[in-house]
Amino acid sequence: MFSVLTDKINQCAERIKLGEIGELDKLFALTYGRLKFYAESYLADKGDADDVVNETYIAFCENLEHLDTSSNVLNWMIKVVKNKALNRNRRSVRHVGMDPEAMDALAATDPMSEREDAMAIRGALARLSKDEQELFRLYFVEEKTVRSIAAVLGLKKSAVSERINKLREKLKNLLF
Repeated sequence: MFSVLTDKINQCAERIKLGEIGELDKLFALTYGRLKFYAESYLADKGDADDVVNETYIAFCENLEHLDTSSNVLNWMIKVVKNKALNRNRRSVRHVGMDPEAMDALAATDPMSEREDAMAIRGALARLSKDEQELFRLYFVEEKTVRSIAAVLGLKKSAVSERINKLREKLKNLLF
């Protein structure tokens, strides 16, 4: 079910949990690039990314005892990065003197939530097969009719309709 990388990270976390402190270097090597990417994508000031990632490793060590290493440890770390980055953004807004009402208004139109949605959609699309990506492009992006897609792909209209329904269901499962 998990990817090879996820399994490596989970195993590494389990060994750290068992006291093999030397595995921290391996965990760092496996996760740093991804965590920094996510931190930069959520932060208003990209220069804070290293601090957020370091705080995430500290949170990992502080919560190691309670961390379920049979689940996806990388996803847990990414969530910590996200929360720490968003909190840092909120703090930096407070430091420039924005009042709480203005912050609430900003949160309602926060481009970060749009960026999160875009990242989730990109991730879901990346998990589709090439044929599914092509169908997505034709139907949802180019807004072609089922009939024209059937002609392009050399399929019956009923087959295209069935594939579109399966694609919708798959995307729903990937996104929600």
